Amino acid sequence: MKQTPQCRGSVHDDFGVGFHQCMSKASVTRNGKPYCKLHDPLRVEKRTEARHRKWQQEWTAKAETQRKAENARKSTECKARIGAELAKAVLVCFGFVTADGPTRIGATKEEVLALLALAREFQKQGGG
Repeated sequence: MKQTPQCRGSVHDDFGVGFHQCMSKASVTRNGKPYCKLHDPLRVEKRTEARHRKWQQEWTAKAETQRKAENARKSTECKARIGAELAKAVLVCFGFVTADGPTRIGATKEEVLALLALAREFQKQGGG
């Protein structure tokens, strides 16, 4: 009676601190060594490559999400900065303030607030 060779793969012992030889019967021989289907080096390599492809796709998707979030944050900051500069430019243009600060000639508080509201509305609509 011919005995089927035992797999040469290694597995963790029940305690997880050591290894022992796989107890399965060999179904394939690679480089002169018998292996079961689980420990066949070619199958192990294919599983490893598939796992790495999956991880790479996940990492790429995560990096893309982070990149989009960073771009959105930068865009929002830029719009806020442009909106503030636009509001100041409008106020300077109409003589309500000077580049150095507020002036009292011809500007009421309500007029200044109305111009600021217009500038903010312009910014919200994507104009800045």
